[in-house]
Amino acid sequence: ETYLPTNHLIIPVDTAAARKSGALLPKDSALTSLPFTLNKQYLIKDEVAIMDIIASNLWERPIYFAVTCTPDKLLGLGQYTQLEGLALRLVPVRSQGRAEFGGMMGAGRVAENKMFENVTKKFKWGNFNTKKTFIDKSFMPSIVSTRFALLRLGEHLLEQGQPERAVKIVDTYLEAFPNTNFQYDYNTAYFLKIYADAAGLGDNNVNTYKAVPALRAKLEQFSGKAETIEKLKKQLLILAEETAIMRKFYTNPAVAMYYASDLERIDGYHGQKGEVRAGAKDQIIRIAEQIGEAEFTEKIKTKLK
Repeated sequence: ETYLPTNHLIIPVDTAAARKSGALLPKDSALTSLPFTLNKQYLIKDEVAIMDIIASNLWERPIYFAVTCTPDKLLGLGQYTQLEGLALRLVPVRSQGRAEFGGMMGAGRVAENKMFENVTKKFKWGNFNTKKTFIDKSFMPSIVSTRFALLRLGEHLLEQGQPERAVKIVDTYLEAFPNTNFQYDYNTAYFLKIYADAAGLGDNNVNTYKAVPALRAKLEQFSGKAETIEKLKKQLLILAEETAIMRKFYTNPAVAMYYASDLERIDGYHGQKGEVRAGAKDQIIRIAEQIGEAEFTEKIKTKLK
């Protein structure tokens, strides 16, 4: 009963209804249809239900996919979605995703205004920053999803020439998930890189936003540069201290054989073609050097010895 005679399908678009429902941004030019391909010749029950929900409600009510779903549940519609928080909304606009984020988190585009408002004004955080407490591993899928969602938003805001808002997203993440309960690791370095880029640190090869004249002008106009650098230095010291603790543990001969992959993420490793891939240690030193304060850089290096 669920056999499909074709896996090439089309969803028609009611442009007026889509715009009225908020599925389109003011600048958007809507598609007249959404062609997509199912990578299978049959559907299982939950996928039939998804198709029915889309067919029965699209352009009248918003259709969202949680970012914690597996990518195959997008049914080939990933290019027609936009990230608004911890969910992707189906929209009549084709967008190039960010493959480096992988899966659901890298699908479609980022609706930066809507997502920024959701994160900074509507999200209710769980008070992880009020006291040191035990965090059960069952929380991790939600924590990881939130981390990647905010990281993608922060990078996207820089790409849009909005360093102030990018810094605000990093502030929000570090406040919601403090080091007291969530040990800083190589993932934290990616957020600190946003601080560094927003402050205009590094040359064009390191800070790729400076290579674009329009974005470079926005970074130069950013009035919070000095304050952002101080935030960066504070958090970088914490990350260096935590990394040193982790290195000491993972290089202990008694445990090293069991945690080789973790040490690779910290120190970097040689890839299949002989290239050296940077780990957290190298990233920390590189960011410290961008600040341009020799004494601070030496302090970071000393902590990482």
